[in-house]
Amino acid sequence: MKNLFIIVVIMCVSAISLFAQDDKDTLTIVAENQEAEAVYNKGVEYFKEKNYQTALTSFSEAIAMKPQFAKAFFNRGAVKIELQDYKGAIEDYDSAIVAAPEMGIAYYGRGFTYFSIEDYDKAAENFKLALSNKYIKAKVYYYSGVCCFQSEKYADAINEYTEAIKLDENYAYAYNDRGSAKRKKGDIEGAISDYSKAIEKAPKLAFVYNNRGSAKRKKGDYEGAISDYDEAVKLQPDYYIAMNNRGSAKFELDRYEDALGDFDAAIRLNADYAFAYNNVGTAQIKLKQYDAAIIALNKAIELNPKYGIAYFNRGSAKQMLRDTKGACADWVRAADLGIKSAKQLVEDCN
Repeated sequence: MKNLFIIVVIMCVSAISLFAQDDKDTLTIVAENQEAEAVYNKGVEYFKEKNYQTALTSFSEAIAMKPQFAKAFFNRGAVKIELQDYKGAIEDYDSAIVAAPEMGIAYYGRGFTYFSIEDYDKAAENFKLALSNKYIKAKVYYYSGVCCFQSEKYADAINEYTEAIKLDENYAYAYNDRGSAKRKKGDIEGAISDYSKAIEKAPKLAFVYNNRGSAKRKKGDYEGAISDYDEAVKLQPDYYIAMNNRGSAKFELDRYEDALGDFDAAIRLNADYAFAYNNVGTAQIKLKQYDAAIIALNKAIELNPKYGIAYFNRGSAKQMLRDTKGACADWVRAADLGIKSAKQLVEDCN
């Protein structure tokens, strides 16, 4: 029976890192000399000081004095986002839009709120409304692109990121995400080019080096990938995903001991990282450490009982220990979980 070994690696798509930018706006238009707007201006100052509860009170007082006060509704919505009251934020943006239907930034605020709760369809709809109401900003196109990416509309995402870059040629996040969309489309060279551009604009973003490393690994440039993963880990020493990916590149170069060191390092940083346990087991199989491999793969399966490739690899380790019954049972489970390579082995078992 043929021995088959598979390694699974993680690619950081960057979604989580990208969302950490500060994109909540407040309107700071010079206030008229009216009591409501004086209270409103105090709210703006409290917001800038991150005194959100007091800002909330000020904007509410301004609205009580002036019920159609669109700016105050908008800013109260921004405060509620900070307080993670997303339902309340949407209601305030709704009120701002009713009071001032042409306020493009209010559509952006509502879109960003939907984005924050991962309702990407409604977020995208509002970003389009922001643009059609003349709130033409790079970040609106950028977040619209992220919505397209999350909905697997990669060509549309590329177009949106491109528009963001046209408005802000230094938008590193847009270059990075456009690179990830290109990678999804199979344009590896285009992805590497965009990641390189992101690094040029913002050389301290560790996840961009990780992404470029994964693109290089995809094209078979394992040494180049390792160099990028090295930089990612240098910038962010606790970056366990990059460590795991660096181990995967070393594995492809048959540097199994070195790969095992990186996989173990990833586990030390995140003891619940199932991918790394699977990769430890796979490297140990290559090193003929079959009993140790089974222990690592057991842990991967404990952490993720539906981890089909871990079952497949554990079956391979058991086969090498002449545990045919145990191997076949694991391959059956792997096949049930959609691992195509296991299906032929199941037939051989039968």
